[in-house]
Amino acid sequence: MSILLLPMPAQDEGFSGFKMRVAEANLLPYAWIDGADLRQLEDEAETREIYLRWTDLMSTPAVCVQRRTRWCPGCLGRTGYFRLGWELLFADACPACGHWLLDKCCDCGEPMTWRRDAFARCNCGSNLCEQPSAAAPSAVISLSQTMEHMALGSAHNIWPHLVGITLAQCTRLVRVLGAYGSGRNQRATLKIAAADTLDVSWTISSMAAEILANWPNGFHTFLAAQSTDAEGRRSDGKMPSVFGGFYRALYKVLPDAEFGWMRRAFEDHITEHWSGAAGRRNRRLPASVLSRMAWLPSSEATSQLGISKRRLVHLIDTGILQARQRLTASGREFWMVRRDDVEALSRTEIGEVSLIEASAQLGIKRQRLSRLLPRICPGANKVTLQGTPWLIPKSWVQGWNALITGLPVLDEQLTDVVSLDHLLRYGPLDEVGVARLITDISSGQVRPVGRCEGLVGIASLVVKRQEVEGGNGQPGHELMTVSAAAESLGVKQEVAYALVRLGLLESELVQAGRRQAQGISTSAVLAFRSSYVLAAELARGCGRSSRALIEALASDGVEPVAGPAQGTCRQVVYRRADLVRANWLTI
Repeated sequence: MSILLLPMPAQDEGFSGFKMRVAEANLLPYAWIDGADLRQLEDEAETREIYLRWTDLMSTPAVCVQRRTRWCPGCLGRTGYFRLGWELLFADACPACGHWLLDKCCDCGEPMTWRRDAFARCNCGSNLCEQPSAAAPSAVISLSQTMEHMALGSAHNIWPHLVGITLAQCTRLVRVLGAYGSGRNQRATLKIAAADTLDVSWTISSMAAEILANWPNGFHTFLAAQSTDAEGRRSDGKMPSVFGGFYRALYKVLPDAEFGWMRRAFEDHITEHWSGAAGRRNRRLPASVLSRMAWLPSSEATSQLGISKRRLVHLIDTGILQARQRLTASGREFWMVRRDDVEALSRTEIGEVSLIEASAQLGIKRQRLSRLLPRICPGANKVTLQGTPWLIPKSWVQGWNALITGLPVLDEQLTDVVSLDHLLRYGPLDEVGVARLITDISSGQVRPVGRCEGLVGIASLVVKRQEVEGGNGQPGHELMTVSAAAESLGVKQEVAYALVRLGLLESELVQAGRRQAQGISTSAVLAFRSSYVLAAELARGCGRSSRALIEALASDGVEPVAGPAQGTCRQVVYRRADLVRANWLTI
């Protein structure tokens, strides 16, 4: 179909609006012009550039609004044509005057389409140029102006970070930022229902415009909001869970090199604020980002500091290291530690050493040192109740090393001296005595005369024997062995052990070289004799047999506290206080 009257298009006129103007000039319905051949515009030098621009826009999907008419009432009345910027998706404000565009008649409320009877009137007869309009936010105006510049192919510097991207790329960017920023957390952000209607598009364009207008602070605020929302729901600490579909869209929907500035801003935010999981298996984040992240996994922190995980937890509990704990959906917990704190701590000397380190430097086995620490090192700190996780002041260990280094090397074969290594291995000091001796050396009450070559730490110290024999916990003068106690009581050793086991004969644990043994004090033997008596002794005093005595006492209601049937003790034992019931018995 040939067109009789073909008006000259304006440089910033939209294609759909131009076709509406052609229809009115030729007194034809829009539907007839919509399918007409307008390629004659390409033949004219004055209109070729405009027509090629229109053709390019019409061939690019999802950049133009085609089902509805958008217009600015004031500008339509002044210019007499529909601007190109009014036909662009998500350009919701007039680039000329900054008012919100309309796509519904304010009188009848019907959506405005191109298939209407008059160019500047609604089918209800209302004049489109006289419809009321309101000013849009400055960020939305800037977005509409930028998009129109892109469509016209003219240079713009409104938002420098958008220079170099095409209109189609800008439309995708606005769709992603607006959809996720406005709470529309759909997985498929490219499929927003009725996105070409102003009721829907203004929420998307407004959010995207605010983010882009305040770049990069607006973007960081948007990411922080995503993280805050994730805290309200159960998150496993992974980026797809925290940032939702935006994380995928950033790398899948916006993979173009022109969006590198946006990915760098996201990675800058991650390096500063992310405290969730971030492994080397993440192929989207460059290795340089992982190496700059402000929060480290606990495993990497322990590796950098050269400490155990239990030690790391202690540093966190004491406030030396900042940390964040996360719990996965499966119940597994993991810690993220602040990189700045780890680096600062690695540059300074940690003021405590572990039990393993102290044991190696002091020459005392871990088990023995763990038992001695409460007595010999008041500054030692037991960080948990499990095992022996001691933290020992480094200054205390260094003080011993300084003392030992200044001593002369002696021959341990001398008869008047003995090394602490010998005392720890073979006695005669028990653990309390060893602790007292070490404390006396530390305070200066006992002065070592030298050190043994080939030994390290406290174990190498050599002291005079008279210092050890002067009462530093030597057990021989106070305690006797169970065998000696049995001999004192006139019973066999197995009876004495049974009495100890039943708690009738009080005993103490003493250290005898490498092993622990039970010691019986003289007072404990005397206490047993005053409280208990053996049936054999009573039988001898009464001139009866032990069996006859036991049966006679049983008939009077007196029962033994130990015997073959009470604690598998081979001797029958009575409590002296119970024997008062047998008035015939002389004790």
